[in-house]
Amino acid sequence: MSPRGIGVGLVGAMLWGAHAVLLDHALGLSPFVTASFIAAPLAATAINDGLGSIWMGGINAFLGRLRSLPGVLRTRSGLLLLAAALCGGPFASASYVAAIGLVGPAYAVTVTAAFPAVGAVLARIFLKDRVRALGWAGIVLAVSGAALAAYAPPAGDSRHQALGTMFACLAALGWGCEGVLVAAAARHVSSTVALNIYEVTSFVTIAVVILPAIGASGLAVDAVTSSVFLVLVTASLCWIVAYLAFYRCLALMGASRSLTVFSSYIIWTLLYTTLLGGAWPDWRLLMGAAVVLCGIALLSRDTEAGAVAVESARE
Repeated sequence: MSPRGIGVGLVGAMLWGAHAVLLDHALGLSPFVTASFIAAPLAATAINDGLGSIWMGGINAFLGRLRSLPGVLRTRSGLLLLAAALCGGPFASASYVAAIGLVGPAYAVTVTAAFPAVGAVLARIFLKDRVRALGWAGIVLAVSGAALAAYAPPAGDSRHQALGTMFACLAALGWGCEGVLVAAAARHVSSTVALNIYEVTSFVTIAVVILPAIGASGLAVDAVTSSVFLVLVTASLCWIVAYLAFYRCLALMGASRSLTVFSSYIIWTLLYTTLLGGAWPDWRLLMGAAVVLCGIALLSRDTEAGAVAVESARE
């Protein structure tokens, strides 16, 4: 497996974790703090994706690729990217938010940590992404380590545990599908164009369809005109760089390996949160991180064909 791909993936995971911490901080500020647990994260996600669309539009304009977007949308790769945006954006995000509200964030993160395994199975079925026994052992270790680090018993009403777990599983399925769809499309589309399509699709779906349906459009407008917007701008920059790294990683290593490396974002998120809270990492976080690193190390020794370096990865 590409050492370069692992490096890119780990940097992306670090920034993805930073984005999660910044977004969580933003949700604790006005006007989000007084909004419902469904409306606040979705409004923040809409702003995040809207800013991401602007950043990627500027990058593609600078690189002279902006004109190619309409043409890409008419291709099979473009349709795959649209589907990936719907799976990873509205579907997975809404399911994840619902799970957090029903069983608490720590338990929701624990269940959704299975998304690399979901992606690996789907990649094996649809992309013929071959992973040997050593690689599967690495995937299992990485998922187990992430779950160990994040585990907490379900919070809230125990009657909602089954429903909350179901929504968390749907989120893991959505993110796993997203990785496979992007990996298939990345063979023919540059990472910057692919991410631009993703961000615009997710933004339009959430801002135009979902927010009006739940009466949260005003919340998003209030956030844009308040001081929390600066936090969201910073978070969106971390998000864009992390997602560019994710797409590049997919092109370098394929879906199974990339999703596993990126699962380390859970470790980074917990580490940032712990340190910013003035505490030292506990045994569960340290042991979970060690298990994740062992899993990635095992996966890196799986050199079976399946991770294809495509032309878009050179960009």
